[in-house]
Amino acid sequence: MPSLTGQLDLSNLTEMGYFSVPSLLDADDNYTAEQIAAFNAGAAPLIAQYGYTENGEMLGGGGVGAYYQYDNIDFYRDSFELNLEHEFSWGDTYHTLHVGGEWKESKEVLSRLSNGWGRISYVGGLDESLEEGSSVPVIYRARVQQMSLVAGEDAVSAINSEMETLNFEINDTIEVGDWTYNVGVLVSRDTWYGQGLKSASGTLSGYELAPGEKYKMYQTDWSDMIQPRLGVNWNYADQDSVFANFSMYNPEASSLARAASWDRNTRAEIEVEFDEAGNVIYAEPRQGSSGKVFADDLTPRQIKEFTLGTTKYVGSDLVLRAHVRHRKASHFWEDMPNNARLTDYSGVDADGVPQHIADKGLYVDNLDEIRDEIGGSSYVIAEVDGGETKYWEASIEAEYLGENSYINASYVWSHYYGNFDQDNTTATTDANTFIGSSNYGDGRGRYPWDYKYGTLSGDKPHKVKVYGYYTVPWDANIGAYFVFQSGKPWEAWDGSIYGYSSGTTRYSEPAGSRRSPSHWQLDLNYTQDFKFSGDMELQFRADIFNVFDRQTGYNNNPYVSSETFGEYRNYYSPRRVQLSFNFKF
Repeated sequence: MPSLTGQLDLSNLTEMGYFSVPSLLDADDNYTAEQIAAFNAGAAPLIAQYGYTENGEMLGGGGVGAYYQYDNIDFYRDSFELNLEHEFSWGDTYHTLHVGGEWKESKEVLSRLSNGWGRISYVGGLDESLEEGSSVPVIYRARVQQMSLVAGEDAVSAINSEMETLNFEINDTIEVGDWTYNVGVLVSRDTWYGQGLKSASGTLSGYELAPGEKYKMYQTDWSDMIQPRLGVNWNYADQDSVFANFSMYNPEASSLARAASWDRNTRAEIEVEFDEAGNVIYAEPRQGSSGKVFADDLTPRQIKEFTLGTTKYVGSDLVLRAHVRHRKASHFWEDMPNNARLTDYSGVDADGVPQHIADKGLYVDNLDEIRDEIGGSSYVIAEVDGGETKYWEASIEAEYLGENSYINASYVWSHYYGNFDQDNTTATTDANTFIGSSNYGDGRGRYPWDYKYGTLSGDKPHKVKVYGYYTVPWDANIGAYFVFQSGKPWEAWDGSIYGYSSGTTRYSEPAGSRRSPSHWQLDLNYTQDFKFSGDMELQFRADIFNVFDRQTGYNNNPYVSSETFGEYRNYYSPRRVQLSFNFKF
C-alpha cells in the first residue's frame, strides 16, 4: 500500500508496482561525465537484478512488476430522437425531405487506482526535486493515483462527468432528370458538465468549491456548430455517373468532461520523488491531472471534406470507379500549460516558440487569480495554436464479375500530414489517447512548434489490394488476396535537446522524417461444400496466410537514448495455415 509517509522497498521493486528498468547512459547522451557516471553506478545493479540477457550480456529496458494502473469505469447514455420524412413532387423535381432532432446525454463514472506505487522509474540524480527552492537530486520517481493513497472510509469517490448534445438537421434529396442533389445542414450545441464546483455570485471565477456536485463547465455556441453538406450526382448514362460532395462537421469531444472535471483535484495522479534510500522527498499532483479552466471563445474542432468521383461500366461484367478526396481538420482542443506560448527555451538546443505565437501570451489572462480562489490546474483547455491535419486521397478500382470468377483490384495514393497526431503521443502505437489524456502539449518538446509538422504516423502513400476467387468444375472456390502498402512513418525522439531525460513524443526532427519498409503479402484459401441428405451440409476451408512468409518489421524504436534505437518493435505475422470445418443441419 503506497503512503507518503512510507518508503519504497528498493530490494523488492517487482512488488512495489511497475518498475521501468533503466539502460546505461554513454558519452553520446547530453549529460556531463559526472552525471553519467553517477547514473550508471546506480543503474548497473538494477539492470543486473531486473534486466534481461541478450548474447550473454545483461541489458536494461522494458519493465517488471504488476501493470501500474487499473480502472473501474461505467458508461451510460440516454437519448431521444424525433424525425420526419416526407416525399413529394414539385414541378419537374422530386423531393425526399428529412427533418430530425436529437437530445443525447453521455455519462462516465470512473475510479482510477494504482497497483502499489504505480509507475516507478530510476532517475539517478539527473533531475532535481520539483519542490520550490530545492536542489535535492531525485533518485527514484513514482506516479501513483491519489485514489490509491487513501482507504476505507477516507476513500475518494468516483469521478462523474457528463456531456449533453443537441442536434437539429434538415436534408433534402432533389431528383431532376439525370441529376440528384443532396442539400442539408446540421446545427448542434454541446455542453460539458464536471464535478466539484457550484455557481457562486460575486466570485472571480463564478464558482465555489463543492466536492461531488455537478456543474456546467463549458457550452458551445450554436453559430459555431453549423455543419452544411452538399452533394450532386449526374447519371449521364444508364449506370455511369460522376459525383461531387462537400461537407463540414464538428466531431464530439466526449472525453473532455472527465479530463477537465474539478474533482480531479482530489483524484489526481501524484508524482512522488525518492532519495537513494527510497525515502519520500517531495510529492505533488502532476500539472495536467487536475480540474481545468476553459479558454474563452473556443471554436469547436472542425473538419472540411470534399470528394469528386466517377463510376463507369465497361460492358456488363466490368465496372471502374475512381475518386479524389481531401479532408482538413482544424481547431483542435487539448489541455495545455496556460503559459505554453511563453515557455523559456534558453539553455536548450530547440528553436523555441515562434514569435507570432508568443505574442498571443497566456491562454487565460487571470488564471492565477482563479486558482487562488478555487484551486485547479496550471493547464487549461485551449485551441492548439496552428493545429491542423490534412489528408489527400486518389483511388482507382476495377471490379470484374464473370460466370465463375470475381476480381476486385484497387490502388490508393494518399498523403496525411499536419502537426496534430494523438496516435503518436505514447511509447506504443494506437494507445487510445484523447483530449486531456495525451502527452501532446505537455511542456517543451511536445508543443505544435516542436518539430511536430510533417508526415503523420497514419500516412500510407501507396496501397494496392487485389482479391478474388475462381469456382472450379467440382464446385469448390479457390481464392486469393494480395496487398501491398507503404511502411509506417516515424521520427527520432530525444528529450535531451529540450532539457529532459524522457524522450517520449519529444521529436528531434520533423514528424515522419523516416519510414519503415513497405510490406506485401499473399493469402490463399480453398473452400469446398459437401451436401448430404436433407439440409445437412459440411463446409471445409483451408487458408494459407502470408504465403511467402514476409515478416516485415515496423514500429521502429524512436528513442535516441536507447541502445535499440531504430530497431523494429513489431513484425507482420509469419506464414500460417488454418483448417476449418463447418457442419450445418
